[in-house]
Amino acid sequence: MNMTRKNPIGFLSGNLLKILAMVAMSIDHFAVLFHPYDLNWRIVGRIAFPIFAFFLAEGFRYTKNRLRYFLTLAVAGILFQVVYYCFTHGEMRNIFITLALALLPLFPLEATKKALLDKEASLLKKVLFPTALCLTVYALFLFCQYYKPDYGFYGVMLPFSASLFHAPRHVDCPDWWKKLDILPVHLICTLPALFLLNHTFGSIQHYSLLALVLLAFYSGERGKWRMKYFFYIYYPVHLVALEGLYLLLLP
Repeated sequence: MNMTRKNPIGFLSGNLLKILAMVAMSIDHFAVLFHPYDLNWRIVGRIAFPIFAFFLAEGFRYTKNRLRYFLTLAVAGILFQVVYYCFTHGEMRNIFITLALALLPLFPLEATKKALLDKEASLLKKVLFPTALCLTVYALFLFCQYYKPDYGFYGVMLPFSASLFHAPRHVDCPDWWKKLDILPVHLICTLPALFLLNHTFGSIQHYSLLALVLLAFYSGERGKWRMKYFFYIYYPVHLVALEGLYLLLLP
């Protein structure tokens, strides 16, 4: 996986950044069970979701089969919800459901960019696809008010923000667009969604901005190993392991 332009200061591969996010997430979930009132533990976990959201946008950009990508996340989210319910003993939604929802507006966003950047696209497409995009975002907003996924509507929109200036496939983008399709611009575009997310959840959520510091050193390379399904499997396994450890150590 290569970015449009090589990051001159990048030394962290996508796999390494995801591993860092998984470690941070694990520490956060450990704190939920063993140190629920000590926020210092949970600060570390704030960097996890922005990293996962960023790479969701990257995954959508480079995956060969976007529909399969969505269905894989959606099915995983439904299956993992059973595990997540046992872990939280409540009705919170797991992160895979949030990420699956976050993919939905990326489809009309891609179609909108193609219609607006392609000089040969019909007027109908230039009107239809932006309208579909607006309706999709509005429908997600209403859905999130009712369903309340993890990290809420602004969490769902975080990958959308990171994708704004990704070049659409099979379109010869103008030079000005190519100049914007760089890592610093993609990270800057996430700031509004992150600030709104932090404002909504408050407390220690503003530490999530530290994730952008790590992402600034993203090399644009996936890494040597194909670890796609490892990330899927790790999520429910680490929750079960933590819950088992908690039950084992109960007095």
